[in-house]
Amino acid sequence: MSSAYDLTLILRSALANPDFARYSATKVAQFPGGRDAKGAPAPSFQIQNGNRLLAGTDGVTRYPGLVAGKSGYTAQAGNTLVTAAARDGHTLVATVLNPQSGKSNAVYNETRQLLDWGFAARARTAPVGSLVHTPTAGGPAGPGQRPTEHPALAGARLTARWGALLALPLAGLVVLTLRQWRRQQARRRRRARVAAFLQRD
Repeated sequence: MSSAYDLTLILRSALANPDFARYSATKVAQFPGGRDAKGAPAPSFQIQNGNRLLAGTDGVTRYPGLVAGKSGYTAQAGNTLVTAAARDGHTLVATVLNPQSGKSNAVYNETRQLLDWGFAARARTAPVGSLVHTPTAGGPAGPGQRPTEHPALAGARLTARWGALLALPLAGLVVLTLRQWRRQQARRRRRARVAAFLQRD
């Protein structure tokens, strides 16, 4: 599983790679065709960036200052979008998972609202926490230099551990109950067959 916190860390780290930043900010690219299975020249083709806030497509207005982003979808997370935008030398990353409105382009509209709020509130709002610190120029943190963890993430880890411990006996109870129910069903079927056989005689 991943959280909005995880995806924000991933995008922040990825943006440190100039190639990723350049590719992610590309709206349209023309791919060379190469050759087909028979060796004949194949025509080039165009690919488009699926981030509608970057491309300004499908009823979504392009977001000014957008640096990079990645949209996605899974059955459990629903529509997802992690996006970075820059303004006045300041970069914000917004992550939206599974908007509940059910409206078309909701993930893009909610991201736009988050970025607008973040830029407007930058000088007026105190942060509630921070992302884990990035490694220094001297290299990754040593054994005694663990990165600071956001309190919400620490709480989520504790909840996950307790959830796993409680899930084991619960799963065992479910298995035992299911086995008992199957045995009862098998006994009922045997009795029904015996009763049907005796009635024929």
